[in-house]
This record gives sequence, C-alpha cells and structure tokens, in this order.
Amino acid sequence: MISWLALLGLLSLGGCSASSEAIRRAREEAILRADRSFARAAVQHGLRQAYHHYFLPDAVFLAEQTRPIRGRHLILSALPAGSGSALTWFPKEAVATAGGHLGMSWGYYEVTERTASGQPAAVYGNYVTVWRRSGGHWRVSLEIQNAEPGPGSGFHPVGLHPS
Repeated sequence: MISWLALLGLLSLGGCSASSEAIRRAREEAILRADRSFARAAVQHGLRQAYHHYFLPDAVFLAEQTRPIRGRHLILSALPAGSGSALTWFPKEAVATAGGHLGMSWGYYEVTERTASGQPAAVYGNYVTVWRRSGGHWRVSLEIQNAEPGPGSGFHPVGLHPS
C-alpha cells in the first residue's frame, strides 16, 4: 500500500513538473507576443504612442551614453520629436519567472535615420526588456539598449550573428 502511494505521489509530481513547464512556456510565448505587438504598434502608430501604451508609469529606460530615465512621462519627453527616424525591433527569446509576474525578452533593433545630406543610415543594436504583469497585461518595466556596428561590420567577437 505504501509503495502505491509513493508511486502515485511521484507520478503526480511528474504531472506538476510537466504542467509547470507548459505554463512557463505559455508565459514566455505571451511575453514574445507582447513584444511583437509592441514592435508593430511602434511602426503603425509611432514610437511615442507605443511607448505610452506599453511602458508602465514607473518604467526605467537605459541606453548607451545616457543616464537612466525613470518614469514613462520622462521617457516620452526624451524621445526625439519629429525626427523621422524609424525604429524596428525583432524579439528573439523570452524568459518568465516561476511566479508569472515578471519576464524578459531580448532581441535586435534597427533605427533608420537620414543623414544631413538626406541619405538613409542605419544604426543597429541589441535590447533587453523586462516585462511585468499589470492589469492582466504584460507591460515594460525596464528597457535596456546597446548599439553595435551592425550587419556586415565583422563585429561579432563571440561568433554570434543575428538570424
């Protein structure tokens, strides 16, 4: 009798493990969907409107050669007005915490700007976004960006290339 109870206990633990793995994967996919939706909103409605919708009021923004910006209203005011720059990004992976209230995604971004002579120029980089569940939705709590020379530059010291 005791061995049957032990076996049932082990099977139920295995079920919990498989079930919790499925829940974790579903949360990670939900974070990727939120990141992709955020990227689409930036293209369709502009960066300012997308940031306003997806960033939490107490969000923090970290970019190269700038001080941290804390607060959605300050982040929005730091965005260049009418610059004509186009920012697109491509989420690659997401991770969710076991509790399901925090997660992160990372990927690559590209900013296309016009030079003084009117020629298009691209700036490339990587980003990490920390997401927090708020009101049943994933919202940006922390955004970290760093530029890199980009495709064709030969700059991939650890042999990693965007796919």
